[in-house]
Amino acid sequence: MNVFFYTFRSLAARLAFGIGAFLAAACSSPDHVPDVRGPDLTALLDAEVQGLYRDSVTVARTTMINEQRSQHVLRWVDWKKELAVFYQSDISSPSVAARYRCDTISNNDTMIVTFAADDASLRTRLIELHYLNGTLQKIHIQNASSGWLATQEEELNYLPGAGYSMRSVTRNRFFGEQVLAVAGAFQYSDHRR
Repeated sequence: MNVFFYTFRSLAARLAFGIGAFLAAACSSPDHVPDVRGPDLTALLDAEVQGLYRDSVTVARTTMINEQRSQHVLRWVDWKKELAVFYQSDISSPSVAARYRCDTISNNDTMIVTFAADDASLRTRLIELHYLNGTLQKIHIQNASSGWLATQEEELNYLPGAGYSMRSVTRNRFFGEQVLAVAGAFQYSDHRR
């Protein structure tokens, strides 16, 4: 593997570890309430996007709408648009983060930091950050919204340096259920800068 890829992974790992350590400290103390902040998904994703552009990463994307499936390799990707649904799940502002319950589970070299919505009206219901040896391994997000006409549930997973998956189920009162699933596997060329 290329030295730049390892440098990027190292930078991303340090950033993720720093954010993880901050979140673990903020979540673990029941007396700690002053400056409540959620995970800064925007900063995490921006670091990932910079690396994806720098390494000229392509993506093998599989899309499934109900039972129809298509696969494409995207050679040029607007990563902010491709990952927009992850960006839209950011809960880092103190006014929003205060409406989430934070919990940290740690076992030897693994740690999961969870933010669960206290309010059912919030679109982002759950964010889990999975760490192994201080390195972010996975971002898991559950979104949901409902109204008189339709309900929607989203399941999002982002694996730094590897890919992402999104699954959305929309139940419409008149048109029934529609399932959209997208999975993207990152492909690194041997000609990384």
